[in-house]
Amino acid sequence: MGCTTTQRTEQVLEAMDWYFGARQCRSITFQDDTAGDQEDLYFDLNAIDENYSSSEYYLWLDAGTGVDPAIAGKTGIQVVYTAGDSAAIIAGLAQVAIDALSDFSAEVSGSVVEVENKFLGEITVEDYSNAGSITGVINKAGFGSKLGAIAQGGGSVNTSQELEDILSDQTGMIILDQIIKGSSVNIDLSLNEMNTSRWESLIGEGYGAKQGASVGYGTSKLYKSSFDFAGMLVGHPIRLPFSDRSADIVLWKTTPNMNSIAYSGSEVQSAEFSFVGLKDSTKPSTVDLFARGDHSLL
Repeated sequence: MGCTTTQRTEQVLEAMDWYFGARQCRSITFQDDTAGDQEDLYFDLNAIDENYSSSEYYLWLDAGTGVDPAIAGKTGIQVVYTAGDSAAIIAGLAQVAIDALSDFSAEVSGSVVEVENKFLGEITVEDYSNAGSITGVINKAGFGSKLGAIAQGGGSVNTSQELEDILSDQTGMIILDQIIKGSSVNIDLSLNEMNTSRWESLIGEGYGAKQGASVGYGTSKLYKSSFDFAGMLVGHPIRLPFSDRSADIVLWKTTPNMNSIAYSGSEVQSAEFSFVGLKDSTKPSTVDLFARGDHSLL
């Protein structure tokens, strides 16, 4: 009796969906409770989920006798506190409740909770009309979406290292060591669906500008920092479900630069973009230019 064994190669055809934009980030300031006066206050907290679809929540405060507003189509986040608690205590409890959700990451400092979405995209406007004196301030507005069809051949990730050769007079031109002086990463993509929306988001919100119904390049952004217009570029393999981000790649901070766009009656129009990675000081220094893996954890 024989056995047949097969061995699968690790080679893949890695077609990717690409997304460009920014994660929504806001700061929420809570207030001291006086005799339960913060109970039953609530406000929206909206996100983009791992499928890059809208995901809507609301946070409500409960001092023990609160009533869930049960907003249709939204998921409630209950924060249980004790009447008379300070704003800092309530904020700490809210941070724990928010951070436990898969769509957000939250940090607390005193009475302020900073909440960032884990995935890029424009969210539904958040309503604070039932939040009393609790306030929310947008630190970074979420924007962006899928970049659409990519030209055949896909995208390319290009890296380079700037090294200083260490030589000695005794050993001539034999390289004894190399010191790392710099590193760069850029991703090149050819977009096949340059509609008006992408002109506005990739050029008008990038190195170009919008003027009325027009989008173009001019002098209005001379001498400004690229960080002012930077977003996040994410690539996800189409062979994997959205829940599996093990092979995703991300540039945390980048501004799209359109190198060329074709106009032809015989070929599909494509626009050549280069995305250069900028250092994101909010990320660990080990991966603050570029990363492969689950970016939602950072």
